[in-house]
Amino acid sequence: RGNEPDSPAWEAAVERANAARDALLMEICRTYGEAGLDAFAEAAEAFFGDVTYMEPRLVAMYDEVLPRLDRALGAPATTAAAR
Repeated sequence: RGNEPDSPAWEAAVERANAARDALLMEICRTYGEAGLDAFAEAAEAFFGDVTYMEPRLVAMYDEVLPRLDRALGAPATTAAAR
């Protein structure tokens, strides 16, 4: 299957993501110089720090609200294990 970490499709997706990241960093350097790259790195660090802190809480909130949404939509209940 294409969504397995050891599949060729997964590896190709990782390569595309790496190429996109490299192109972004090169464009930041070209446009804003080293100071722009430093500013981007600081912003990315703040963002990913926040996401890492908030993500477990968000998953718990989703687990709480998804069954209610499913009931409201008349769909079979979604469980955390199904995700």
